[in-house]
Amino acid sequence: MTESRSQTRAGCLVHGQISAPELDAPIDCTIWDISHAGARLILPDGASLPDRIKISTLFSLQPRNAEVCWRAGGEVGIRLLPDESSSAEGELLDQVRAAEEINAELVQRLRDMQRQLEAAEARMTAKAPEGAALGLPAQRNTADRDRAFTYVLDDEARILVTDDDPILREFARVHLTTPSAAVEVAESAEQGLECLAKGQFDIALIDLEMPGMGGLEMIRRLRDDPRHGDLPIVVVTGRDDMGSIDLAYEAGATSFVTKPVNWRLMSYQLRYVLRAQRMYRARVVPSKELALAG
Repeated sequence: MTESRSQTRAGCLVHGQISAPELDAPIDCTIWDISHAGARLILPDGASLPDRIKISTLFSLQPRNAEVCWRAGGEVGIRLLPDESSSAEGELLDQVRAAEEINAELVQRLRDMQRQLEAAEARMTAKAPEGAALGLPAQRNTADRDRAFTYVLDDEARILVTDDDPILREFARVHLTTPSAAVEVAESAEQGLECLAKGQFDIALIDLEMPGMGGLEMIRRLRDDPRHGDLPIVVVTGRDDMGSIDLAYEAGATSFVTKPVNWRLMSYQLRYVLRAQRMYRARVVPSKELALAG
């Protein structure tokens, strides 16, 4: 990929995994700016890559060979290499384009948000000398510029997202994962119930309309299970009519969020729900246990 990394190209945000013989274990990454030539990868802190890698996404049937073209901090640019088992453009590009067409509105919203954020950063940077002239501390300007990148979910939490939309699952993974919050995803209610049966989660995000078992039935089954009777459940759905809201809360939902999702607002809402639930458990559950023991 020869063009400057600052040049915006058509693409969308997806989750990927990088592997190479030189790596001890696969590395998770975010893929952005996808084009015919390649893509831009956003790496976890401290991650480094060899010159030749294999990359796979949830839309690809098999990993693709790629080479690193440039490196800049926690980002690298890659160029897809010819693969005998794929078309000239590459399976990665084809699969992501198909997903982008299906979810064009979500992708456009993400691009708009990125442009707004870049414009806000530019305005704050332009105001920095003005603040210095007034004798304001330099660290205050830095804090203002970095405010948009602070993590909201700063408590330890394990989050399960159950939704049949692969783009929403990916957005949830990207926007809700923090150094202290881990996100796992399920593509159906049946798979979500399996995940909850196998592991301990602090909160569950559930879509109402999914093929097979719907979100309402999933919530009812969780509430009928003593292990998940007090699990915080946030319904995330495109339905905002009164009937859907009433049915969700009657089934046992803790909170209700409509699509398209404001992920920053969602993070604050999840933090509130998690802390309220932990306060409830700290106060009410010990009292119930004492009553039963007496």
